[in-house]
Amino acid sequence: RYDDLVLRFSGEKVPAVGASIGVDRLLAALEHLGKVRHRKTTTQVLVLTMDPELMEDYLQMTFELRRAGIAAELYLGKPKAIGKQLKYADRCGVPLALLVGSDEMAAGKVTLKDLDAGRARSAEVEDRQEWLEERPGQMEIPRADLLPKVQELLATIDRGVL
Repeated sequence: RYDDLVLRFSGEKVPAVGASIGVDRLLAALEHLGKVRHRKTTTQVLVLTMDPELMEDYLQMTFELRRAGIAAELYLGKPKAIGKQLKYADRCGVPLALLVGSDEMAAGKVTLKDLDAGRARSAEVEDRQEWLEERPGQMEIPRADLLPKVQELLATIDRGVL
């Protein structure tokens, strides 16, 4: 019975009853039906650190994404260890990675990697050379288009992920 619950919020003493299946049981049922998947992190974009001289720019891009409501994380491990940084993103299930080196910065460009698209395509490609030539999910865009492009990509990512 929930008699005092109504009293707490409205000030009126009202008899009440109710039932709940429980959020944990609902989540377990949705998982069993394949309606949700879990990610190990809430990070949506991992900003990779390729050049220690560009740390201020990496911070600025991370804050720009965060101000727009995008869960962005700046990788704080060893710069230039791009493979390790991408493995970290892959292990955690981060959907997007942002890569910017000194050459891209000078050209006013950034590289976005849709890691989900890359993971999906890797299951289909058997030849490493074909993979390297195709670079699935990787795109170079103008720096000014970073926020709209990230928002566009995130809108297409499966919403059934918790």
